[in-house]
Amino acid sequence: MRRGEGCLARPSRSSSDVDVYRVNGVLQLPTSNFKDAAKTIRSMLGTATFFTRFTVNPSSLEFCNMLYAEKQVLSLDDNFPSYVWGRRLPLAGPSPRIPRHLNVLYLKSFSGDVSGDIGEALFVSFLFEVLGLPGDRVRHLYPERKRNYVTPDFFIQDENGLLHGLIGEPYVPSVYAEVKSSTGSMEASRIEKGLGQLRRVIRFEHGLLCLVHRPEEDAGYVVHVVVVKK
Repeated sequence: MRRGEGCLARPSRSSSDVDVYRVNGVLQLPTSNFKDAAKTIRSMLGTATFFTRFTVNPSSLEFCNMLYAEKQVLSLDDNFPSYVWGRRLPLAGPSPRIPRHLNVLYLKSFSGDVSGDIGEALFVSFLFEVLGLPGDRVRHLYPERKRNYVTPDFFIQDENGLLHGLIGEPYVPSVYAEVKSSTGSMEASRIEKGLGQLRRVIRFEHGLLCLVHRPEEDAGYVVHVVVVKK
């Protein structure tokens, strides 16, 4: 698959394929109110430019999960197939009579921790396997909270310009990245929060807002990357 092909129809994907899109342009971060910017970004996802497709290797995904994702979630390679297709496992059916004002839970809920680690591990896999970034150039930041926003997920040191094709303009080697994950469509509120997190730390650097989600039922994960700066 070639980069920069636009949003034309693509060949069918397997469950281990992830398409990466770049939202057009470089977003100038607002100073405080990110709600309008988030709505604009969400409206642009459908016209984002195709960047590349990569195939997820389960063992590589678990490696990225164990060494780079925030939460302590084990066996991500086992969880990935059910999350990628949105398949929830069934619970035991009711035997006793349930009171009328209560409902029975028939399917397990997806875990936010697992979903979040899938997103972070996919992003790191993309950095390593597609862009060729060395493993010692990426670190997960400690989630410090200040003014309602937590520090973004990753700090990337890119002295060799490996992110240039993604960022698309001159940039300093230090780049911040925030990953937002969803087992459905990406909500504007999550995009809004991600913009605030990046705005908190960016001075003269660029930032990457990576949206990992499943915008279509039974279509697997896609990644939208938004490039931002002050």
